[in-house]
Amino acid sequence: MLAVGKVLTQLVGIAIAAVLARMLSKHDLATYRQTMLAYAMIGPLFMLGLPNALNYFLAGEEARPRGLLVDNLLLLSGMGVVFSLGLFLGGDEALARHFGNPDLAQNLRLLAPYPLFMLPAAALGAVLVQRGRVRSLTVYNVLSRLLTGVAVIVCFLLWPTTETAVAATTVTAGLVLVPALWMMWRAVPADGQPARPSLAGMRAQLRYSIPLGVAGLLGTLTLQIDKFIVSLLCSTEDFAVYATGAMELPLITVVATSISAVLLPDMARLCKAGQAQEALALWSRAGVRSALLLFPAAVLFFLLAEETMTVLYSATYAESALPFRINLLLIPMRIVTWGLPFLALGLSGIVFKRSALALVSNAVFSVVGVYLLGYNGAALATVLTMYTWWILSSLVLIRDAYDVPIARILDYRALGRVGLLALAAGVVVIPRFLWPLQSALLSALLYGTLYSLAAFALLYRYGPVDLRPFVQRVRRRLRR
Repeated sequence: MLAVGKVLTQLVGIAIAAVLARMLSKHDLATYRQTMLAYAMIGPLFMLGLPNALNYFLAGEEARPRGLLVDNLLLLSGMGVVFSLGLFLGGDEALARHFGNPDLAQNLRLLAPYPLFMLPAAALGAVLVQRGRVRSLTVYNVLSRLLTGVAVIVCFLLWPTTETAVAATTVTAGLVLVPALWMMWRAVPADGQPARPSLAGMRAQLRYSIPLGVAGLLGTLTLQIDKFIVSLLCSTEDFAVYATGAMELPLITVVATSISAVLLPDMARLCKAGQAQEALALWSRAGVRSALLLFPAAVLFFLLAEETMTVLYSATYAESALPFRINLLLIPMRIVTWGLPFLALGLSGIVFKRSALALVSNAVFSVVGVYLLGYNGAALATVLTMYTWWILSSLVLIRDAYDVPIARILDYRALGRVGLLALAAGVVVIPRFLWPLQSALLSALLYGTLYSLAAFALLYRYGPVDLRPFVQRVRRRLRR
């Protein structure tokens, strides 16, 4: 349910990008993307990992759950104030200089209040999942993103400038914060004591979350540093083409974050009860199930990359298909959240050290890649970093933390079977390369449908997970 809600919210983001791509020049589109990229890169640092800290501290907490929430929200609000003041007091001009785009400063000034609203609201997911209110969280995610999408698109159509889109994004963030705070307060029960902040409680959360927050920033930078380097070393127009293609499919972030949000409380409880290997087995099984969706999605969009870019962003961005394809190579490693096993044990420091080394590696590879291969070299550098450093270091550290052999950390046999079946289903798309259709939309619909049916049939018949209960539930729902 959580994943479905997040898919719908991600589709709103794609709709906004599609409208802007058709009505803005490449320079203006790059300016808007750089504005949101600035928040995406810096925001995790100011969050300090505090939303994830709630997942750990609220698990089994009975003494002062609402007090924990107050501590967390006060810390997030304080960091939001610092972030906003930083943009108002010269951060906008500094970032504009770093991006080499003077037009960026005005957009960043309009975005300055945004952290005040977004940082406290970031705690909502952890609170509602902890309290078993996933349905409420799903409804909130969908409605809040729909409000943002409608507001941005309508305002932009009336006043088609990047400043309008940024201002509408900021205003709607303020509007949706109010129900988020109300839902959090209702979800966490009163503990019989006044919900007062506690300095000791804040310090405890900060000790856990600061390494996690820095690691979150470094992890975000590792996946975003390629765009930052392309914006510095290439033209604004090249950046627009690259940033349009070098995007993650909504399914990736949706599946990864949804599974993490659901698993972390259970894994933390198991680890606290001395059942660490059971927690790791839970994480491994979740990886196989997410692969059932992500592996076929990677193959499908790899085969239909040109159609995807043309349908979403117009033929102007057809050349974005290559960085899009390269970025899709990251999907196999995104079936699990690699930091989750450490967070469940309370080892947030490990996540920080691993993320720092991955960032340095990706930055070096990206600069070299851009000089050797142009902007597509940056995408290749990210793929190289994630497979040579991120996965290998994670496997070694998980082995040591859970005292299990690397061969037993994941179900490699099941994952290999899912991957082979996803590739085999691609046979039905071969006619697309022999007799291409004139309409990108028609080609995407036709071959997307054929591939989806073929992949589902193969996974249903030969996959490592029994899909019959899922099919039966769908049939019962359709009969109602």
